[in-house]
Amino acid sequence: MHRIIYLSTANTDLNKDEINNLLYKSNQYNVKHKITGILLYIDFDFIQVLEGSKEDVHFLFEKIKRDNRHRGIICVIDKSIKKRQFSAWSMGFYSDSYQNLKDLKGFENINRALLRENKDEAVAIFLNTFLQSHRKDIIQF
Repeated sequence: MHRIIYLSTANTDLNKDEINNLLYKSNQYNVKHKITGILLYIDFDFIQVLEGSKEDVHFLFEKIKRDNRHRGIICVIDKSIKKRQFSAWSMGFYSDSYQNLKDLKGFENINRALLRENKDEAVAIFLNTFLQSHRKDIIQF
């Protein structure tokens, strides 16, 4: 089992139809290739976790890197794992703003720069805290 977590920035703000189309196509692909994970969209930034076989996850990540809807892709975690964190979802999705997240306990200092500068440590802490506090708010496929 393998996990990739990456950060990127959307070239333009995605509207509801664009997000729904992205989610629909991603979910179809993930189910077919037994990939699980979550996609967060926060003020133009994507944070995505992909889990599955190493070959499938790397193939998908290469495809994602060629997608012209985003730029500045940073892979923060690329490693083998013992078990999936998102085994029940082909994909989870959540969208918000950094400002709204700052109002929540544990996210007072969260921002784009912090995630990009500290990379794996900051992103892992952010994701774990986020999942503990927002699991009920995540759209699950």
